Amino acid sequence: MSWLFGIIGPNIRNGDLHRYRTFHDTQIYEYVKEGSHYFAGGGNIQTCFSGKNAADGSFWMGLGIILQTEDRGSKIYSREEWSSIAHNAEMLKGQNGHYVLLTFDGNLFNIQTDALGLRTIYWAQIENEIVISTRMDWIAKYRNGSTVDYRNTGSRWLLFNQLSYRSLVKETNRLGPNGKMTVRNNRVTFTSKLFTTPPAFTTIISREDAVESLQAFLLPELKGKQISLGLSGGLDSRVLLSLILRSGRKDFQTHTFGNLLDPDVSVPKTIAEKERFVNITYDTLITTTQELTTILLSYAAETNLIEPISTALRLKNVFSLDPNRFILIDGGFGEIARRQYMNRLALYGERPFRDHNIELILNNLRVRRGNFFSVDIVRQMEEGVHEEISEMMQTMPDIREIGLGNYLDLWSVRARFPNFGSDEQARLDKHILNYMPFAQLSFINSVFSMPISLRKNGTLFREIIKTSYTQLTKYPLVKSGVTYPFSFSTKASWLFTKIKSMTGKRFNENHIDPFLGIMREYIFDLLHSKGVQENPAYNYPHIRSSIENYYRGDMTNKSELIWWLTFELWRRSVELK
Repeated sequence: MSWLFGIIGPNIRNGDLHRYRTFHDTQIYEYVKEGSHYFAGGGNIQTCFSGKNAADGSFWMGLGIILQTEDRGSKIYSREEWSSIAHNAEMLKGQNGHYVLLTFDGNLFNIQTDALGLRTIYWAQIENEIVISTRMDWIAKYRNGSTVDYRNTGSRWLLFNQLSYRSLVKETNRLGPNGKMTVRNNRVTFTSKLFTTPPAFTTIISREDAVESLQAFLLPELKGKQISLGLSGGLDSRVLLSLILRSGRKDFQTHTFGNLLDPDVSVPKTIAEKERFVNITYDTLITTTQELTTILLSYAAETNLIEPISTALRLKNVFSLDPNRFILIDGGFGEIARRQYMNRLALYGERPFRDHNIELILNNLRVRRGNFFSVDIVRQMEEGVHEEISEMMQTMPDIREIGLGNYLDLWSVRARFPNFGSDEQARLDKHILNYMPFAQLSFINSVFSMPISLRKNGTLFREIIKTSYTQLTKYPLVKSGVTYPFSFSTKASWLFTKIKSMTGKRFNENHIDPFLGIMREYIFDLLHSKGVQENPAYNYPHIRSSIENYYRGDMTNKSELIWWLTFELWRRSVELK
């Protein structure tokens, strides 16, 4: 990721620079003042910017991207434009993009994050120093090992995603969306402002206005680069493709990750061949144990439990895209404009929220990951989840005033964008200039100004495709390894894919078993390690039997094994000294 790491304290010494550098990757920028501070930044020079004033020692550092819409197109801010904002932070208000901005004027450190929380920052007081970083594991490393906060981790583990903006490790803090943090005289003050949209729920915009707000992000100034659109068989990326094709733009390609037998790969390939544009497919390849271990350790530390560790096998393909040639665009978070989040709860209407029925809400937000923790740890997680749901409900507007659909979508933006999108966004920023058109502030504002009827059942997206590039309606859509006709409604497609799955007509790629085969020796080494055997957070007999039974041929233990490996590699990134 494009990153920063900093230490503020009276014991900073130039003679300790080598030691400070051991806690982070190779830096692009570095600022040191004896007895005051050490800051470094690096990653991708296209998503990491900085500047300094040698006369007074002030400096600034910006991570991520800032997007400005203009003349039906958009512009990605250059270093010079970042510099202007660094000297007038009020200009950040209402900006699209995902970013962290640090400024230091000689006395005061200021840090700000974007309105949706797609980039974040962590900090900790360690003795008489304040340590700040975009990487939670680096702070833990500087501390010589942290402790997992299972109460705060509960919602990230037991639900679709975490609900709060708390850190997953003890004695470390995290800055939430629209966050502002200041450090003066070694004292930290901070605030995070929950996402809200002033005109939302009252101002109704047309479909054309919504399309225009989205189209702008598909017509960026390229400055010698091309767009590479992540194309799957789903509805969201097809909307973006339809708008690109409508624009007549030729300087783009699409890319797809996975097996050519997967309809999520074969359907995009067919569309590209028929509609005559370039589509590049990157297959998931199994590599050596050593290479896999390096990939997995990095992925676990950077993504903080948002996905099973096996996801790294597919997502590593993004590093095949040339960052000097392409700007990566994908359809992430398109669900927000399709009224797709928290649909289990939509079936109950407004009552659970009016009655604060935490248990019902909790049970409908649960997902099953691994069940290998001790009884006490499960209790802590459950208590944390109850607390976070209660706190979330206290911050939400009255459901009777904004309606159920808006309530559920607002909850999703506040909780899912920063807690699911932030970690992966930072990981991508490490390699390539990238952004998600559906996760831009101006588009999200327009979503909440649309009639609910446009958002339900993918109505808006289907209309965009039909009117923008109607040929794309001829190709089937893909869901969970099953194809279904474009014309099917949300309910019809759900029933259709369910039936096809039950009759064995679903694509199931088995790259997990070869992966676990290669990792067998490594996994058993972890299992027999003292840190696992004596960890009071684990139900060790259950973990041991799950792993041993899987390698004896019991495939029912596969998911449990994958999730335990995910958690254990992440735990090691923050707890081991």
